[in-house]
Amino acid sequence: MIEDNESCPHCGSLTDSELLQLLEEIEKQQSGNRRIGIIFGFAAAIVLAILLASAL
Repeated sequence: MIEDNESCPHCGSLTDSELLQLLEEIEKQQSGNRRIGIIFGFAAAIVLAILLASAL
C-alpha cells in the first residue's frame, strides 16, 4: 500500500513514516467504530428482548 501513495492525491506527499502513522490512526478509528457498533447491537438486542417479553 505504501507503494501506491504516490498516485494518491491525498497522501502522495507523505513520507513512509507519516503514511504509516496515518494508516495506524485510521485503523484505531475503525476499531473504535466497530466497538461502538457492537455495543449498539447488544443494546438493540436487549431492547428487543424486553419488548418481546413485555408483549407476552
